[in-house]
Amino acid sequence: MKNLLILTLCLFASGFLQAQTLTFEETVKYINGKIVCCSKNPTGIITATKSGEIKRGDQKVNLFDLVPDVTGLWTFHEDGVYICDSSCICFKLSAYDTWAFPCFNTFADAERVYKAMLHLRSLCTPVKDPFDD
Repeated sequence: MKNLLILTLCLFASGFLQAQTLTFEETVKYINGKIVCCSKNPTGIITATKSGEIKRGDQKVNLFDLVPDVTGLWTFHEDGVYICDSSCICFKLSAYDTWAFPCFNTFADAERVYKAMLHLRSLCTPVKDPFDD
């Protein structure tokens, strides 16, 4: 009986953990929901491709073409995605060029979208040039 209870708990826990992971489409929907409900400029939802390209209006960026921020000015930064100006998501395009994504009403919302962007990148696959080594 004890073994049955342990097995049931393990199956329940694994199903719960599995439900926590969002798919590519669910992650894009989550980000767009945060833009609509919680950003300071709630217009302009994003579109994304599984190769890492994100578009918002006439702006576009590829999550795999970003430059890591080496200044150390930002608390949350990973491989070119970071939270800047206290509640904005920014993408580091080059050493001198940054694209500021929407700013959010609270730092907590900015942090959630930051984490969602990193998760989105983990679900994407960069397009390789056939002549790269």
